[in-house]
Amino acid sequence: MLNQRITLEHAVREGARYSMVTADCAAIQQRTADRAGDIIDPTDVTVSYSSDGSPATSAMPGDTVEVSAPFEWQFPLMSRFGVGAIDGSVSGDGMLELEVPDAGGCGP
Repeated sequence: MLNQRITLEHAVREGARYSMVTADCAAIQQRTADRAGDIIDPTDVTVSYSSDGSPATSAMPGDTVEVSAPFEWQFPLMSRFGVGAIDGSVSGDGMLELEVPDAGGCGP
């Protein structure tokens, strides 16, 4: 469980670093998923942009980009004791180094 969490944290940080220098949402999602191994699918990765804390439709250098991925750990045997899934979602962010004219983001 911890290994998957650490791997996913690393993958999201790598995706965030990559998103600071590229505006291709599909490439950011793919790079993040590649770094996570088989833990997540590229379509699970969300990329979003914000300016001054508000969602941005066009982002400028210095604005924030966030890459996140949902993940849940399931414990089938523990469900008998009332233990459900544990949320292991992670996110990473950074400052853009380029302009992103269509900063609508992507993901689920």
